[in-house]
Order: sequence, then C-alpha cells, then structure tokens
Amino acid sequence: MKDTLKKEFQFVDLRTGYLLAGFPDFESAFAASEELCGSGFKVNYLNEAAHMRESEVIIYARSFVAADTKQYQNYHYPNMDYAKQHATDSIRTALEVLEAKTKDKVKFLMVLTPAKVSASSQQQVKIQKDSYVG
Repeated sequence: MKDTLKKEFQFVDLRTGYLLAGFPDFESAFAASEELCGSGFKVNYLNEAAHMRESEVIIYARSFVAADTKQYQNYHYPNMDYAKQHATDSIRTALEVLEAKTKDKVKFLMVLTPAKVSASSQQQVKIQKDSYVG
C-alpha cells in the first residue's frame, strides 16, 4: 500500500465519516479511483452529479433530526444554518464548496472513506458494544 498519493486531491469532509471528491469527466474519476484505492481509500459511490438520487446519497449527507423533520447539512455553513430538506440538495452544496476549492466544474462525484479509519472505527464500535454493561 502506498503511503502518499502521486496527485493531490481536493476533498470536502461530509462530517459523516465520508469524503467527497469531484472530477470534470469519467476518465479522470476512474484514474483517481485507482490511485485512491491503492493509497488506502475505499470508493463508496461514483456517479455523474446530475444523476444522483436521494436514495443513493442519503447515508452520506450529515443530517439533523428535529421533533418532526429531518434536515441535511448545507456545507456552505458550519452548523445547521440554512439546512436542506433533501440529501441531494445537501450533497450539491458540498459540490459547490468543492468547485470553489478547485476552481473547476465538477461533473462526476466520488464519495470515499479512508480504509484504515473505517476499519478502526468499526473495531471501536465493537469494543464499545462489548464493554457496555446495562
């Protein structure tokens, strides 16, 4: 496994354990997926930004549950400010933040997790469950 990436990639932290990356075309997204997977990342989702569906991205967007509604993070703001009603709208705000960072138009989006962190988090959850005394 490589310790460093050959190319520097820009990400938006979705604050759910997932990172969002964006690419101008499928070829660059595919090439990046090979490099990122070789560097310890796991690609969870790759699709054209215009074709993402609510059911596909709902688990990646940070959500806030109120008494009778569920809202999703607007990534232009640090907290619940101007929260969105749909996960797709939330992910679109993350894409806008990413486009501002990269100064490029994002046509394909990729949601990733660092493989090492993912395994560690799963083990920590297991330890917490095992050590719970009720």
